[in-house]
Amino acid sequence: MRASWIRISAVMPLNDKIISLPSDGARFAWIATLCAGKFCEEPGVWVSEGQWQVSLGRRARWLPEFVRVGLMTKAESGRIAVKNWERWQTDPGVTERVRKHRSALRNGEETV
Repeated sequence: MRASWIRISAVMPLNDKIISLPSDGARFAWIATLCAGKFCEEPGVWVSEGQWQVSLGRRARWLPEFVRVGLMTKAESGRIAVKNWERWQTDPGVTERVRKHRSALRNGEETV
């Protein structure tokens, strides 16, 4: 399996929304949510609460808290989403890495 990464701010423990979660278990469940969101067909979005529960297992119980503090949204359609996924989970260096990779391929260089 290829390595998959998520971005987490070093000041996340100081974030008001994270602080307002009721326990360290809920905070860890938030990190697990970000990890699971990476593997959704649309990153950070589950099409239903059932899909969410399968994806998060026992940590799915924290959904009401995540919605309450504003980390996630839950639509009437059942769609569940990490708020601001695109803002936090983009990779600002990807364009440059792809450019270098393609240049190396054109020049016949070996890439990893």
